[in-house]
Amino acid sequence: MPRSKAQQLAAAKARYDRLRAEAERIRKGDDTHRKVVYGSALLLALDEMSPDLKAEVLEHVHRHITRPATRARFGIPPLTNGEVADPTSEGPAGALQPEPRQVQAERRSDSPGTARAEPPRPTEPATVVTGRHSRTDAGQADLPFE
Repeated sequence: MPRSKAQQLAAAKARYDRLRAEAERIRKGDDTHRKVVYGSALLLALDEMSPDLKAEVLEHVHRHITRPATRARFGIPPLTNGEVADPTSEGPAGALQPEPRQVQAERRSDSPGTARAEPPRPTEPATVVTGRHSRTDAGQADLPFE
């Protein structure tokens, strides 16, 4: 029995919605993969930097970590004077900008909880697996990052 135009339209819309959701899932997965790979590469590069350059790079990175609980977990001092990183501001990316008073009040009402202690460091080099490639903290990657 042939389907009506309304049924065909509903089926096409449902297929479109499924395809759009799948495309969004793939996009998010790709974005997460990009962040993991870039983060891993940055951590490897930090080990090879001079102390002055390493401190400068970490200062820029820390400006973008704004959640108090996350800053406490990684041992980063809290932001002062209600400043937060604002990547949409004019000037250098991530320049510190004053936080609006309403947001400051909301943040004060949220208690970030207690800071978690850093987990103990392993005595053996850890193996890091990224996709099909792996490396140990003591050596270089067996193949370049994807």
